[in-house]
Amino acid sequence: MRGVRCQRCGHMFSLSREQVVAALEMLSEKGETHYGVECPRCRHLVKVPRGDLERMRPRPVESSAEAEAT
Repeated sequence: MRGVRCQRCGHMFSLSREQVVAALEMLSEKGETHYGVECPRCRHLVKVPRGDLERMRPRPVESSAEAEAT
């Protein structure tokens, strides 16, 4: 998980894997470049760039058969 810092209050929080996947799907559907998430402490809207979300994306799990083949 990667942390997100609020620009207003400086509070550090993280996005769950489900939130990251849902945000990337929404951004690809709407063609936007930033995802807006609310700070849990001060309720300020924090814009998270698509590139940061791509780095936060969960890695696909390799099956044991695929791992042995390589």
